[in-house]
Amino acid sequence: MTIQYFYSEPDNVLCVKIKVPVVLAEAEVQVIVDNIATLPEIAQKIDHIDASLQDFNARPVFLHENGDRWISVIEEEGWERFGWHWNKHRQPVVKKVLISGTLHKQIYYVDKNDHVKHVGEDIPFTKDVTLDMAQPVINEDNVFVQLHHKKIDMRWDLRQGSRLSQTGIMIFQVKVVEERQIFVQVCPPLNDRCPRNVNLLKDGDIKAWATDTVPIFWRGSNILRYDSTLLGADPSEPATLFQTITRSYPGVSPDSQYRLCFDAKEIPGYQKTQGGMTSYTLTAEIIMFDQFGKAISSENKSWNAGQISEGSFTNFCFNGRTPGETREALVRFNFVPINSGSNSRGWLPPFKPKPPFVPPPCIPPPCIPPPCGPKPPFVPPPCEPEPPCLPPPCGPKPPFVPPPCEPEPVPPPITPVNTSAVVIANVSLMCLGQLT
Repeated sequence: MTIQYFYSEPDNVLCVKIKVPVVLAEAEVQVIVDNIATLPEIAQKIDHIDASLQDFNARPVFLHENGDRWISVIEEEGWERFGWHWNKHRQPVVKKVLISGTLHKQIYYVDKNDHVKHVGEDIPFTKDVTLDMAQPVINEDNVFVQLHHKKIDMRWDLRQGSRLSQTGIMIFQVKVVEERQIFVQVCPPLNDRCPRNVNLLKDGDIKAWATDTVPIFWRGSNILRYDSTLLGADPSEPATLFQTITRSYPGVSPDSQYRLCFDAKEIPGYQKTQGGMTSYTLTAEIIMFDQFGKAISSENKSWNAGQISEGSFTNFCFNGRTPGETREALVRFNFVPINSGSNSRGWLPPFKPKPPFVPPPCIPPPCIPPPCGPKPPFVPPPCEPEPPCLPPPCGPKPPFVPPPCEPEPVPPPITPVNTSAVVIANVSLMCLGQLT
């Protein structure tokens, strides 16, 4: 299919002079060549005759007429731009075409010994063809004749064993062509930065896999080959699928608008688990990076389990824009179950070790003075102060009282486990056009 597109020209356009063949006239020519050939020996029959056209030559025949006759046919103002000034000289016109060539034949016959032999023969021919209408030309040196759609039909009659009467009918089409220099407007090239209807993602159907868990053009975790790709090989754990669009062509272009589309369906009950249910979130996102690999913007959209159909694919799309610094992009799908990051299959109370036994502190008894008796004679106290009263040694230890028991913790309710997976297929990222 040819590349074509519509273009609304601006005020200033670029014109280029080119040289193109212009068909002035065409006609169907029929040439009949009759001849009688003598075979080198007696033949039982003619098996077949192969014929071809060789040394074909055709040339136009020109006449010069007054240019006033062609004013009504040729616009004077337009033709002056191509180099013909009708008021300066007589106008050359082509009325006839002279054709010549050689009809080459290979005659295959059966001799008296039932052997197939062949003999060659060349028959020259000439013919002149008168065009229905004479055609004016600009430069006689740039006019030539082309041959198209040639057909050759051979008929024969074998007489007296060696005399072969033949009729060759040649039918072909001739075109009188003049190479002319004209100006054409040069349209702007197709936008290589933002190619339309081109999927920037490799292997959008995700059919190429190294193993059942490792795709070739994509990367991911907790995924599985499932016709296309399945997110949630273990539905109770998160899964991801992503691909980086590098700077190679075709790639993302800055200041453009893109559309990400994909098909998704749910596989309900992909994994049977007690207390299982369908509850997850699927998020598609496009992250744009600059030339230094720094994320500069992102577009994303999420769908829950109720928005993705079961058993049949549903198409999802959303648009995104690239900033002026965009050089690369990342397309990623995130599958997040409701129980992600928790122990969903059972519960154990937290382990708390008992504190070591610490005896209570020793409390000394109060100091008791000696009993009262008769007072001794007064003795003056010594100069040195009396020593302080020391408490007696500790008595029996009080009985041990254990600390109060802590209540046993109550186990929380069991978290439900997601049991459904999601299949992704037909992923495409296409440019919608550059932003103005």
